[in-house]
Amino acid sequence: MDVFISWSGEPSRTVAKALNSWLSMVVQHVDPWMSDEEIRSGARWNETIAQSLDKCDFGIVCVTRSNQEAAWLMFEAGALAKRLEVSRLIPLCIDLMPSDITSPLQAFQGRHLDEVGMRDIVIDLNDLAPQPKRRDAIERLFDRMWPDLEGVVEEARRAPVQPGKESHRSVQDMLGELVTRVRGLEREPDAAGLRGLRISRNDVVNMMNVAESLRQSAQRLSWLESAINNLDLSAKVMGVEDDPFLLAAFPVGSLIRHPHFGVGRIMEIERGEQGAIATVIFSKSKRRLRAPLRQIAAQHQAEDSSAKDGADDDIPF
Repeated sequence: MDVFISWSGEPSRTVAKALNSWLSMVVQHVDPWMSDEEIRSGARWNETIAQSLDKCDFGIVCVTRSNQEAAWLMFEAGALAKRLEVSRLIPLCIDLMPSDITSPLQAFQGRHLDEVGMRDIVIDLNDLAPQPKRRDAIERLFDRMWPDLEGVVEEARRAPVQPGKESHRSVQDMLGELVTRVRGLEREPDAAGLRGLRISRNDVVNMMNVAESLRQSAQRLSWLESAINNLDLSAKVMGVEDDPFLLAAFPVGSLIRHPHFGVGRIMEIERGEQGAIATVIFSKSKRRLRAPLRQIAAQHQAEDSSAKDGADDDIPF
């Protein structure tokens, strides 16, 4: 029986590594598997992981308070949930109780990582064996082996918590892989078992279109996030950290409306003691105005009226 162990960050990784070697000594018919390699952001999903997910019979997700919503953990758990029965996917709670889970993993029956919880998992795995061992025999073996795992678990819990690295697997990369896998189903529906699942070719095509739309949406969101970060940086340079979107709404070159001087164009924005200072040239009256960008923005919606005479520079608003 293939058991897939999912993890993200510490102490999740340490616990997963210990389980990987410990489980097969207690339940001899299981073959645990975990990824002990970081996957670089933007790299294609490791084919070995894909194959392990596809053939697994049981899944254990090593959950902590800090990683329960990590994208990589959610992706692996989602792949496991799609393949396995609900009872064969178990969130293993390291530093929280199953009732404390707030992520989508709360839909599954979790086990706390203690003697009682691990005993239940071992018994469940034993019951799934083609020829299960007697209950008393498996419990005696568990009693002898539990202290070895308990020591590693306690040491891992005392170590500093390291959240799962999102560089493990970006959302855009996961959606790209989803598109690739769905296209594979569309090319080889029989090999993928779609006939048994009663999924038509049209269903697969629709799934592929949805996956592609999601991938494109994730790309657009990534661009938007980058633009917002650039705005934040620009706002800090200009000294208006409290409202970075003001510079986005009124950049150099934009037209503004003044209640007295009519329509003008922002020619320059510089940093001042009051924040961003804008220089505006009004085409009709040929006036030049320097004033805080906030004041200019506040007057922008006022109606036009006749231009008034005034000085050429530093006209009060």
